Amino acid sequence: MIMAKSKLEIALSAKERVTSLADSLAGSLEKLKKNKEAAKQEECLLIAQKTVTEMETQKTKLEIDEKERKLNSNLDELEKAKQAEDLVLEKLESLIEDKMERFEYEYLSRHASLAEETAEKKVAAAEAWVEALRASTKAVLMKTGTLMRESGMMRVEEERQVFRTARSFSTKRLAEDETHMFKGIPEAEAESYLSPKLVRKSTPVQRGKSRRCSSAGTPTFFVIKKKKVPKLVKIFSLKR
Repeated sequence: MIMAKSKLEIALSAKERVTSLADSLAGSLEKLKKNKEAAKQEECLLIAQKTVTEMETQKTKLEIDEKERKLNSNLDELEKAKQAEDLVLEKLESLIEDKMERFEYEYLSRHASLAEETAEKKVAAAEAWVEALRASTKAVLMKTGTLMRESGMMRVEEERQVFRTARSFSTKRLAEDETHMFKGIPEAEAESYLSPKLVRKSTPVQRGKSRRCSSAGTPTFFVIKKKKVPKLVKIFSLKR
């Protein structure tokens, strides 16, 4: 009776340890849930930022296309104006040779060259503005790619945390099942379970239980973790 009582006390202390471990795991799970919610909110924020960035990128592309069309139209107009100016200059030269003095000819030629130089400067400024718009679009696209990579990394980390929590809870459930089984059997059978010889005989039964737990509906990592958890009966036999 004294031995059985001491064994029962050992079992109760083990149960208390398991209960404290369960409480700790429950707290960890609650903390993980909060972290998961925060991660979800942050992911939603990143998705929203990504959507806004994509909209801005699309808008910028449309603006660039519109500006390019306008620029091409302006370039065509400038080219036509330049051709018309060349024709006018040719006509002026022919008229000058016949009717105008040399002074008037040089004056008109000087003003024509200034107008041509101004037009070329405007074209160069427009091309520089288009290049700046393209550089801005490239920066926006790089920012979008960075946001997409960060979202993928957060999703992988969240799946790892869920896997660790599920594995810890499977260990807790296995320990509680063995504690309840040991507490519910009679004292004579408890002594037989605590003896080293009968522990080896009960090994096939435990392997059968593991096979039942590793059915198609149970995740693989639950079964692997059960193989690593020491049996409470073996622990009690070693303490004896």
